[in-house]
Amino acid sequence: MAKSKKGGLNARRKSALQRLETTYNTFVEKKQDKKAWTTHGGTKQHNARSYKDECDRLQSQILILRQRLHM
Repeated sequence: MAKSKKGGLNARRKSALQRLETTYNTFVEKKQDKKAWTTHGGTKQHNARSYKDECDRLQSQILILRQRLHM
């Protein structure tokens, strides 16, 4: 019988869910908008997000991961 390859995938999803939940909780405690930031050595500029938009984004990501884990 072949080994299941979903074990690693579910483990990654569980750890990603834990990271997202802690990120969400710390973000909610701060109650501040997400500031703009740069990546790739200052070549890519990311736009700022309002507090509500970032909370909505994090909640939707958490919901997606929870749904995928309970398939």
